[in-house]
Parts: sequence; structure tokens; C-alpha cells
Amino acid sequence: MMTALSPQRQCSICRQANDEFQIVANSWRYSPQFSSKLFFGLIDYDEGSDIFQSLQLNSAPVFLYFSEKGKPKTPEQMDIQRVGFGADTIARWIAERTDIQIRVIRPPNYSGTLALLILFALIGALLYMRRNNLDFLYNRTSWGLAALVGSGGTYHSSRFIHLLLLKYN
Repeated sequence: MMTALSPQRQCSICRQANDEFQIVANSWRYSPQFSSKLFFGLIDYDEGSDIFQSLQLNSAPVFLYFSEKGKPKTPEQMDIQRVGFGADTIARWIAERTDIQIRVIRPPNYSGTLALLILFALIGALLYMRRNNLDFLYNRTSWGLAALVGSGGTYHSSRFIHLLLLKYN
């Protein structure tokens, strides 16, 4: 991968492409089929501008494939304008050239779990603060509003709120 990751370049696409490239490289490195048949390399423009010049590249990011043996020839370039640069796309592009299948394994995303833990902590803190007066738990309007907000405004909760309003009006 040829890229420009230094902060003064401000290449946000390079950072996104680098993240996807790292996912593919790590998926290969921790794969049971791992071997020395395939190598991943990354060259930053600020550290290897002479390589960019020798390959006649004037933009980044660029994904290149160099064949394993034989005379040095022009590397194959992945057309990220047409196919994108997602990890699955990169792995498919590699498989088309090498017959090496890379199963892409993304790192776990704990943001949902963290949001749920924060929600439970807030509810627990509210119950602890109001432990002497829990009458709000018996308030139908509060439960109706909570149902409306919690369900995202589906038909049943809005119907429930409507019935509550009719009952009290």
C-alpha cells in the first residue's frame, strides 16, 4: 500500500484505507493458512517519496501487487475508484491474483456494550438517588413516555400513549 499518513498531509481517505489494509494484513497474519507466500507492505510518501517517483505515482492511497518471481514488471494496481477499498474488497482482489483466500476478521466493536453499561449505570444511579421515594415507578404517564421513547415511536407504544391520554382527559 502506498499512502500519505503524516498529519500535515491531512489525507482522511489514506487513514480509512490504512485501517482496512491493516485489517486484511492482520487477518492473514493470524490465519491458519499463513505462509511466506504473501507479504504486506506499507510505504508512506514522506518516508519513501523516491519510491513513489520510481513507480510514477502521484496520488495516494494506492494498492499494488508485485508478482512473486520473474523479471520485475509493472505492478498491478487496484482500481479503488471503481471497487472501493474495504477489507473484503482488498482480500478479494488479492485472491484474484494469488489464489490465496483471506478470511477477513474485524476487531470487535464494544460500543453497543459500553452504551448498555452506561444506561444501566444511569438507571442504577437514579434508583439509588431516589431510594427513599420510588413513587415515580408507579406513574403510568412516565412508563408510557418511556415506552414511546424506548421503542422509537412504533405503533403500539403510540397507541398506548393515546389510550393513556384519553383516560386522563
